[in-house]
Amino acid sequence: MEPKPGRFVWWDDRVALARKYGMKIVANLQIARATDIPEWARVPKDSPDAIGNKAVSFPRAAWERFVETAVAHYRDDIQDWLIVDEPYSSFTPEQYVALLKATYAAAKRGNLACRVIAHGGYRDAWLPAVEKAGGVPHFDGISDYARVPAHGEMLRDFARQHGKFLINVEYGPHASMYRTIEAPDNPRDRRTPDYYLRNTEGVVQSAVRAMSWSGSQGFSRYDARFPGGDFTKLDRHKCLFEYDGALKPAGVAYALMAQILDGLQGVQELKLRPEL
Repeated sequence: MEPKPGRFVWWDDRVALARKYGMKIVANLQIARATDIPEWARVPKDSPDAIGNKAVSFPRAAWERFVETAVAHYRDDIQDWLIVDEPYSSFTPEQYVALLKATYAAAKRGNLACRVIAHGGYRDAWLPAVEKAGGVPHFDGISDYARVPAHGEMLRDFARQHGKFLINVEYGPHASMYRTIEAPDNPRDRRTPDYYLRNTEGVVQSAVRAMSWSGSQGFSRYDARFPGGDFTKLDRHKCLFEYDGALKPAGVAYALMAQILDGLQGVQELKLRPEL
């Protein structure tokens, strides 16, 4: 987004497309590899005021300017900013907290109403380590998976203890109804209705269960990639869209679920008969 100092590349057309269809964006500021930071901003780890992860370091002041500018630019359309997906893969807890501290203050300068979101990490020890390193005051909410009840309950208790909101997130393979656009190395047979109906049930169940286990305020998909580019790779990238731009069956189910469950706050999983 900032290939040269102070020169930004904006994606206003994509943001406008989401707004047109009533879709809410959770923007992810992602740093995992060294190449996620432009070459001009990479500095040695021992540079004054450097922050970063295990792979790359960059000036805190440059990062803060970037965050403030980006958040301010999208202030009318994007309120939620996730600070690194799965940070435990590339950050120590201390490195992540240093990034959160720099990000939180800069983001609030860009838009006081924005929400800074930390990733829970899907590891029970991650959030307590972030708390120990002093990170709790520097994010508003938590984004995490809650794939199993115990982890969901841990997230629920942590969020309530610290007054944070919680949203569940996840990828999920979305079966296509077409037989001609699959990537050549994809071995799955997507030609039968049975497969994509079972797929639809599975990905919707995962969202409802996660919300119930963790008491979250909603579920966001990681994969709302709008149609465009190389369509043979849509399934590899777990996209919700078909070749012609229509929603895949799971996408249709999510659209319905978003209407039916609008405003749902998860409480707990009810012990009902399995088919219910």
